[in-house]
Amino acid sequence: MPEVKIDPELQKLLPSLSADELTNLETSVLSEGIRDPLIVWQGSGILLDGHNRFALAEKHGLPYRVQEMAFDTRDEARRWMILNQLSRRNLRPDAASYLRGWLVRMTPREKGARTDQTSSQNVTRLQAVAEEAGVSRMTLHRDAAFADAVDALADAVGDEVRELATSGRIPRKDTKLLAQTLATDPETVKASVEKLLSGEQPDVKQTMRAARRTRRKEQAEAIIADAAPSDLYDTRHGDFRTVLADIPDNSVALVFTDPPWDDETARTLYEDLFALAARILVPGGSLVTYVGHNALPQVLATPNPLRYWWPLAAVFEGGPTPRLPGKFVLPEWRPLLWFVKGGRRSTEYLADCFRCSPEPDAKEHHDWQQPETPASLCIERLTDAGETIVDPFLGGGTTGAAAVKLGRLFIGCDIDTDALTIATGRIAGHAEAARTTQ
Repeated sequence: MPEVKIDPELQKLLPSLSADELTNLETSVLSEGIRDPLIVWQGSGILLDGHNRFALAEKHGLPYRVQEMAFDTRDEARRWMILNQLSRRNLRPDAASYLRGWLVRMTPREKGARTDQTSSQNVTRLQAVAEEAGVSRMTLHRDAAFADAVDALADAVGDEVRELATSGRIPRKDTKLLAQTLATDPETVKASVEKLLSGEQPDVKQTMRAARRTRRKEQAEAIIADAAPSDLYDTRHGDFRTVLADIPDNSVALVFTDPPWDDETARTLYEDLFALAARILVPGGSLVTYVGHNALPQVLATPNPLRYWWPLAAVFEGGPTPRLPGKFVLPEWRPLLWFVKGGRRSTEYLADCFRCSPEPDAKEHHDWQQPETPASLCIERLTDAGETIVDPFLGGGTTGAAAVKLGRLFIGCDIDTDALTIATGRIAGHAEAARTTQ
């Protein structure tokens, strides 16, 4: 009988059994012996089927039979393993998807062609694979993307994640999200997978959000510790109605902010925001504020001592389009409302559409971070160097970062201590850069 060998790379194709399945198999072989032969690659002794039975035989000293099968290449052996697994009735859906993705990966294609390209030759080959696997070509394309995502994660964080994904413990959409995040934020992905492996937080989005927030805070604390004191910015913890009460009347050139969108009670904040802006703005100064689409009518009807000036829009070019539940609308812009104290103090033109291209760090500092372009353009066109900008809802610090880059003074606050730390670190980094280049 040939010596049986385990090939780790080929073994990765085989879905693991659950604890209950392993227990049932062990009970069966102890009472009935190992009835089915182990399948090995003729001439190499590499085990192709029966890994769990082989492990139990080694553990308990049980006899077993071996059946050899001949294959000319490693890919032929791998293909047989995949089709053999796909024929099993108890195969989990995500494990089947992963294996079908491997079939697509092994299918010959025109040189340089992707699996989603539709040349007649590629279509014919993939159609043959689809018929063999009993699924549609569209399903095969999804399977290939899933297999690529699983293997990318396994290469980055370890083979354990393959079992999480193919067993369904990580939903497919979350597997894709983790894989997509690898290129831009590998540390967050690794931390998220570690928590999933420990069972600490099964929700991938929550896990990634928590890991990203912790990393942001640590980085910000290091920046703040290293940065020299600066009079360019002043960030405060607390509710704006309290912690900004000491700002002198008629001393601020621009209030640029983004109040919370999702909380229904946030809409009541606008009346207090309008009152603050009316007090601290210089005559002719501006308030520019983001407003949730659904809240626009209510905000416009809110008592306001400022003069409504114009609607503005942040228009997004590229990237995914969110859905607006209930309205069945795919909004490709975010509304901003522009108010002034009295009449405008300048005659410089400001375009009412801010075209925002995808930013590499779009959510690096806050989960609801806005692009920097609208803040920068409003600060540049509506204020002069050395004037003061205020943001009562600091968030990720976008307004403050834009202000110090443009040589303005900045005051901002937030009720979230972690958000305040992260934003302060971001602003401090830009203030330090401005200091060293002077």
